[in-house]
Amino acid sequence: MVEFSDTPIINRKDLEKKRVEYFQRSERAILNKTSQFCEITKILNHVNSNIVDIGEYVELASALASLLKEMGKGTIFYHYYYKNIDPTQYGRARYFRPICRDLFQQITELNKWRAAKRHIKVIK
Repeated sequence: MVEFSDTPIINRKDLEKKRVEYFQRSERAILNKTSQFCEITKILNHVNSNIVDIGEYVELASALASLLKEMGKGTIFYHYYYKNIDPTQYGRARYFRPICRDLFQQITELNKWRAAKRHIKVIK
């Protein structure tokens, strides 16, 4: 039996801080491994916009998992997505497209965060 007094209390502030830390590490990974990031987004766009045959699932999922692993631990790409996309771990064909859509949404949020950090002015 779990007593609630033993579990740590996580509040919104702590979750936001953790999110920012993950986004910062993810941004560094993107800047250091631009070609891998471009390949990840290319695969995600293909999976989310086209029909993926079961025959190409293993190849696509393995390639995507390998790229996610290269991005490194501590990024938004690794902990959940790498293991749940990799067909040799927890990845299953029936969940591949929904996980890819979710990862694409996370990348979209990361890109919004990155854009909001920069205050660029257009000078005419």
